[in-house]
Amino acid sequence: MNVNLNNGFFKRLSPWIAYLIPLFFLTFAISDIPGPNGDEINFLSAPYIILSGEKPADIHFYTGRLYHYILFCMYTLFGDNLTVLRLFSVFMNVLCLFIGAKIIKELKPGDFNSTLFILILGTSPFFIAFSRYANESTTLNPLLMALGTWLYLKSLSCKGAKLYMTATLAGSAFAFGVFNHIIAVVFPLGVLLSLIIFFPKSVFKSAVSVTAGMSFILLLLIKFFTLFTDQETFGTANLYLNAKPVTLSSIIDIFYIIFRLFDGYYVYERFVGFSMITVIPYGSMIFFMIFFIRFFLQRGEGDLKRDYSLLTSLLFVVLFTIIIIPNFSLRFYLLALCMIPFIIVILHASIRSRILKKISLTLISILILGNITYVTVNYFISFSKTGGKPNVFKLGNFLIETSNHFLETRTIYNQLKSNHIDTLYTDIFLSRPLNYYDREERRFKIITANLDEIEEMDKDTAILFYSNSGIEMDTIDIKKRTLGGVELFRFKKQDGYDRRFIVYVYEERNDTEG
Repeated sequence: MNVNLNNGFFKRLSPWIAYLIPLFFLTFAISDIPGPNGDEINFLSAPYIILSGEKPADIHFYTGRLYHYILFCMYTLFGDNLTVLRLFSVFMNVLCLFIGAKIIKELKPGDFNSTLFILILGTSPFFIAFSRYANESTTLNPLLMALGTWLYLKSLSCKGAKLYMTATLAGSAFAFGVFNHIIAVVFPLGVLLSLIIFFPKSVFKSAVSVTAGMSFILLLLIKFFTLFTDQETFGTANLYLNAKPVTLSSIIDIFYIIFRLFDGYYVYERFVGFSMITVIPYGSMIFFMIFFIRFFLQRGEGDLKRDYSLLTSLLFVVLFTIIIIPNFSLRFYLLALCMIPFIIVILHASIRSRILKKISLTLISILILGNITYVTVNYFISFSKTGGKPNVFKLGNFLIETSNHFLETRTIYNQLKSNHIDTLYTDIFLSRPLNYYDREERRFKIITANLDEIEEMDKDTAILFYSNSGIEMDTIDIKKRTLGGVELFRFKKQDGYDRRFIVYVYEERNDTEG
């Protein structure tokens, strides 16, 4: 492979052209792939509830209202529907790409390395999948962390009042990320600890660091004062009390999960339910190959302390993620994942040998092409063919996930409607998407309740489960105690519905038992 780094195609490729690939992947069939998630459907109503003065039950102590305030503005301008909600996520993450490219340019001047960063992150399976559904931790957090980092770097070249203003804005961006979702605190803490280890004099004596740190801490004090006056804080304390302790094996386990996400394997399992073509660990292998070239074959050249500090920052971000949000979902590792493409580009840019740089560039090209191929087949084509498959899969040694929450539910909605079902008992993550499709006709009364809490029973009442729920019986009998004894209400399993779901329809009421 003959690559001319000075006049070749890759260098002439403008970063602006490079944005076209992620823009296509992020916006293609945005309302249909993946299926509506219960959480994101909740974001269609939560901003109105908040602004009316009522706090939604599922805004937890670790989230804030910044995301909802911005969403309200978006809904006012463009309407409150799934397309607007998801396009807002895409817009925020494209901004994150743009600012990330600016950060690369601050550290390594020139457009070429920025272009590489845009193509690596912009085609990464995790970035595409998490950018295409709406959530405060995947939408605003990466953007605010990138913005804070860029402002911090800009303030290093400022003087006088401009220095203090820019550094204050940097610290504020980090703090607003924590306001938005507490998981964001792992990034500034992880990077700060790494800087203290490798550049202690610069951190403690720098006016930029002190100013940014003070603005960050002052704003966080407001957050934590609010936190400890929130009754829900104590109600969710059991999340931490029941969390497993951080051990070396758990850290290794989480890194295994992160690189499986970086390769895309867990992404396809989570959002699609399966992989159409087997995922080889191409991304993680390329990362470690470039790591080997930089630190072993290119040993002793370039800014080794800076490059080691980047890797140490990643380690600390992962460690703090385990401590702050234990036993949680894949999306909470997004900040650590976004650091990997950044580290790859910086390590590549630090390689000075022409031969080794060509090898590194070849590896990066394979990574980008692999991302495009796997995302096209295992995400878009697979989901388009199946609408998602219900699947339960294990993450590492202790985390369990399902693909259930991203199944396309429009088909089952139309089938229930055509069979004249008007009362439906189901899971909350199914009820929200079904209610979204039903919000104009308002045909269904959809209730989330345990089977023993079912009250309304007639020929148009049904119970809906995921097909991987483990329920295999042909009938479900609901017992209700009355003054005369116990009444049995029978629901029978019905065929002809979307096979990803199991539907039981009310059949009969048996005679009263004494």
